[in-house]
Amino acid sequence: MASLPEERAWARALAVRDEAAWERFAKEALPLVRAAVRRDLGAETLRTDLDRIVQDLSLRLLEDSGRRLMAFRGECRLTTWAAAIAVRMARAMQASERVRAERLA
Repeated sequence: MASLPEERAWARALAVRDEAAWERFAKEALPLVRAAVRRDLGAETLRTDLDRIVQDLSLRLLEDSGRRLMAFRGECRLTTWAAAIAVRMARAMQASERVRAERLA
């Protein structure tokens, strides 16, 4: 397991769009992100929804010159932190879709 300073360094490398850091993120973090979202939303979660959440997560992490990544304090693993953000995003997406469906009903 990486040390917390290494996790912070990884987050900062992601923030400056380091290609190797993003390859590592895709390999190590994204499978855990997908699993966390699927576990939270349920096994019936569509792959297209998972793909959209993963893409939105990457974009959100890079917003404002990587502000969120630069603010990562390293109190947990970066993969855990990213998965928690993705789960919150997925819940918000699900709630938004529920409201939209209620308005159309």
